[in-house]
Amino acid sequence: MELELIKELHNRGWFPEFLLRKRYRPLQVTLAVLGFNLVMDSVLASFFGVMTSTTSIVGFIVDYPSWSFEFLLQPTIMGYFCWLQGSATTLFGDLARNDVLPSAVHTRTVLEKGRDLLHNPWASRLTAASALIFTGWFIYQFSQEPPHPGWITAHPAMIMLRAPVYFIITYALFTVIYDLLVIAHTLNSLYKNENISIRIKPFHIDKAGGMGAIGRFSANLGYLIAAIGFTILLSIYFQVSTYIWVLMLVIYFCLAPTVFFSPLFAAHSAMVSYRTNLLRELSIELDVHYKQLHTLRSKDAAQMELLLKKVNQLKELSALTKEFPVWPFNLRNLKKYFGLILTPSLPGVISIISELLSRLFSR
Repeated sequence: MELELIKELHNRGWFPEFLLRKRYRPLQVTLAVLGFNLVMDSVLASFFGVMTSTTSIVGFIVDYPSWSFEFLLQPTIMGYFCWLQGSATTLFGDLARNDVLPSAVHTRTVLEKGRDLLHNPWASRLTAASALIFTGWFIYQFSQEPPHPGWITAHPAMIMLRAPVYFIITYALFTVIYDLLVIAHTLNSLYKNENISIRIKPFHIDKAGGMGAIGRFSANLGYLIAAIGFTILLSIYFQVSTYIWVLMLVIYFCLAPTVFFSPLFAAHSAMVSYRTNLLRELSIELDVHYKQLHTLRSKDAAQMELLLKKVNQLKELSALTKEFPVWPFNLRNLKKYFGLILTPSLPGVISIISELLSRLFSR
């Protein structure tokens, strides 16, 4: 029954429904947006004569902040927009197949609430309205006081021609944020109740107690976070002082781990609780056998030998239980995510170190 409900865990907005009907894959959508932006920007830059730089305008071929925004961030956002429409089904489906979900009643109640949030028509309408308002504000600000003298600011018509694309990208981004919040909330609601009972699979092949699907989901967010980080840092590098860059690096490194761990905390608590309960039961049983040993002492050698054998077995079992995984991810997930989010910072770190060294040796 849960599997049928899990299949309904996707956004019911007009655009997500279109992608689901057409069965587009995330990579297809990413490449399509990349190709469209490349063709459209090249045509606009060529038509308005801003392929190369002038005294007041940064040309298209050397406008690297624009490249990162148009050819990296926008395609990545659209790819994630498509990916999220099936990711929740995959995530909760894997948890169900690994039999690590709580009781059927609790699971169904939580999943129904998550489905209702994703299917809420007002959420889609508010997302679209917010995207429209934000796009209008962005175009107005860009036309009045552009933050960067890039090629797109050379003529008002260019930003207006790009407006529909900006609206779709903004709508996709707001939808991604909303869907991620709903999925994270649903995950945490599944496992945060102290009274729920789950059975972790400590020897599961995913090395995460059978809950590795959660870790894989979080790790896959690294591509989006890295694209955002790279775009922000590249833009700041070409426009803002080193001190602001340092501040943005600090903010980035604070937010990036939060995105990874936020869906994991409730599952982590449930895994810790499962291990703790097992250790408590073993501790009680060990205590009972130890009292029996203390009572017997040397009165019955055969019985004492049996009890000592039992105690040693329980101690070995206790030591094995202490090694049970308590996080729903493995080392591979961790390396993947943090490897991705650290990549955009390397140019910034190198530049900061170079500047500090140059100042040090110039004294």
